[in-house]
Amino acid sequence: MSACQPSNEENNLPEDFLEIQSYVKENVVIAHRGTTHWAPEETEAAYRWARNSGAHYLELDLQRTKELRDESGKIIEPSVLLALHDDNLLRTTDILDKFPEDSHKHVSELTWSEVSQLDAGSWFNSAKPKRARKSFEGLELLTLEDVAMISLGYKLKRDDNGRRVMALLEENGKLVWKFEYEKDLEDNGNRPGLYIETKVPKFFPGIEEDLSKELSRLGWNIETSETLLEIGDNAGKVSVANEQGRVVLQTFSRESLKLLNKYMPGLPKCLLLYEEPENINDGSDREEYLDWINFGIANGAQFMGPSIGGEPNNYTDLLHDWQAKLIHEHGMKTHAYSFDTEEQFLEYTGVTKKQAGLDLNTHKLINGAFTNDAVITMTLYNKHFIEKSENQLMNDQQNILNKLGY
Repeated sequence: MSACQPSNEENNLPEDFLEIQSYVKENVVIAHRGTTHWAPEETEAAYRWARNSGAHYLELDLQRTKELRDESGKIIEPSVLLALHDDNLLRTTDILDKFPEDSHKHVSELTWSEVSQLDAGSWFNSAKPKRARKSFEGLELLTLEDVAMISLGYKLKRDDNGRRVMALLEENGKLVWKFEYEKDLEDNGNRPGLYIETKVPKFFPGIEEDLSKELSRLGWNIETSETLLEIGDNAGKVSVANEQGRVVLQTFSRESLKLLNKYMPGLPKCLLLYEEPENINDGSDREEYLDWINFGIANGAQFMGPSIGGEPNNYTDLLHDWQAKLIHEHGMKTHAYSFDTEEQFLEYTGVTKKQAGLDLNTHKLINGAFTNDAVITMTLYNKHFIEKSENQLMNDQQNILNKLGY
């Protein structure tokens, strides 16, 4: 144990706290929604890009489609866990054109049969014309299983019309969705882990238990899988998917954190922090901040996920020096969001202070970074923190997409 790492006794940390925390390496780069900058967020293009970029984790927002039953109560279409950020589908799909009467509905009110018909890529071309690509048109929303398979070097299997291959089949007396995949010929061998957020969990009662079961079914739940994932020899590449820290759970919700800890106590967890800029005192209330830290520790979180300030997101800065010190003094680590500029990286990692002649370790505020552009963040980490022998050269962002066929 390092001199700066508190012991369980010093901070009354739960048993196994430091062991679970150690599953997640220092200086991890977490690809926020795959990327929001270079491709339509939480689509196949975004996650294939993030995997090949060298990010340690693919981050996704977990929601759930509607379970459909007949008059007798029999399930005729099961629900699906999918990756989606917003409370509705208006911003990132063409639901207004395809299902105008349902356009304002939450995804919990729609079936996978409906949701899977939506175009989740074309909006990006309109919103960000400088980074538009014809190949983004028609990209689908993804399931949790899809993101897991992309991390392992696969892509969606498609028919002659370019639509994904899937079917509703009966298995062990109940209907299940079956999705088909094929080896991604442009996979470069990186195997990132999954960093999963329960998004607006109040809309999805029981989603934490569903997530536990699905991770077990997919072989990603370290509490139920006897062995790590079999992903081949990827020497010199990101290998988080084959390590104990291959899944990190995250949430803004205190109640959801309790449930995540109930169903998956042995998995690393992060309690996220966010405050509306116009409503907040910049997190300057020490007792309130400390309350969040203590709640996180008591309910299975080893990491805090505060927002940082600065362009382009202009979030409330919830990670000043004193706040990072408070987190670290209590044995937790910080995975802050989201890093999109070099200036942000240099400030919150302490490099700016080091360049001014101060001790970097004293002024390092983060232990990992959520980012919308993993290439920028990986390149900066490699330059300032990682030994040359471990360095992974980053490709140009757009060339990654070119090589992937977009």
